[in-house]
Amino acid sequence: MHFRVAGFLSVCAVLWHWCNGQNIPVDLEKDNITPPNMLGQEPPTDKTMGQLIMDAMGGFKDILELKNMHGGILMELDMVLSKEQYYSLYQQPNRTQIRRKRKAIRNPNLRWPNGVIPYRFYPGHFDQRDQDMVRQAMREWERNTCLRFREATSSDVNKVVFTDGRGCFSMLGMVGGEQEVSLSSAGCRYRGLYLHEIGHAIGLVHEHNRPDRDDYVEIIWKNVQTNMLDQFNKYTLYDVDQMNVAYDYSSVMHYAVTDFSKGGGLKTMRVKYPEKEASIGKVYMKELSFTDIEIVNKMYSCHGKCTDKYDAVKCQTWARAGECERNPTWMLPNCQKACGKCSVTGKCTDKYDALQCQTWARAGQCEKNPTWMLPNCQKACGKCSVTS
Repeated sequence: MHFRVAGFLSVCAVLWHWCNGQNIPVDLEKDNITPPNMLGQEPPTDKTMGQLIMDAMGGFKDILELKNMHGGILMELDMVLSKEQYYSLYQQPNRTQIRRKRKAIRNPNLRWPNGVIPYRFYPGHFDQRDQDMVRQAMREWERNTCLRFREATSSDVNKVVFTDGRGCFSMLGMVGGEQEVSLSSAGCRYRGLYLHEIGHAIGLVHEHNRPDRDDYVEIIWKNVQTNMLDQFNKYTLYDVDQMNVAYDYSSVMHYAVTDFSKGGGLKTMRVKYPEKEASIGKVYMKELSFTDIEIVNKMYSCHGKCTDKYDAVKCQTWARAGECERNPTWMLPNCQKACGKCSVTGKCTDKYDALQCQTWARAGQCEKNPTWMLPNCQKACGKCSVTS
């Protein structure tokens, strides 16, 4: 749910319980928790995710020069790995020994505690419009998972720092301290890239590097830039836990079929289901796919959790002030625990966005992915019991 911020804050300051037709707490607007709808504000582009990242980095030559950066190792164009992550994910002489010690993204220590990700924008690197676009990408992750992004405070040791760095890149999972997510103004300011780089910070790897990728795409090695062959490294099941989530061509974590190619136009991946090719690696007005949402919910054990999506202290304050009753449209989905609505009886609803649930249901996801769909899109799947 999105609300316009500019132009009516002074009215909101006077009318606490009613503003522009939407019942929302004033403090919510002041904190800019829900940014204005920026969908479609990005400049149109036909470039793929890989092309944009490559251009922002300066091309193949500069990418090779930047391979060692920020105390980590740049791989697959945009993942900055710790040395331990690198040795675990890529073949090295002592890989077996290191793998036993730590299994990369399988390691729960790389996940953000309680699904809370503190963040800040590096001063002067993002104007208000670009900050709003990044926040909207964060809200999309929040709306569909139990993750929560909040502005970092001085007491937060671990946090994400958004910068206007050289290229588009992120560290993988929570590695500790201030970890950079670079979104260069020279080509990274697209919705699909925001969702993608935040996905890496959450702990997601690239879709086309999954252990089962050969069942869905064939790598055309002769068309891959010679010095980029390792970018198509295929992880093993020891390294990456797929959590029984299906491969997804439309994932925001999937590069396009021409990325890493000689000359830039040759196909480096042959899709085994050609009708899916059009959805691969796009960034313009991109949205999370069903499986992007499903795997993060599994990674962070979101199922069955009853939490406040936004700041728990503020939710409790608003609840005590009666906002659950005055502003149920916003409060109940976002401050569920504070409003005491963890176990609502006599009501059958979709836990996640109703329109998305209906779209997924029409696409057959209730049958294809019942483990996730039935508890989260109960109404759309037509599984409301008589007692509901």
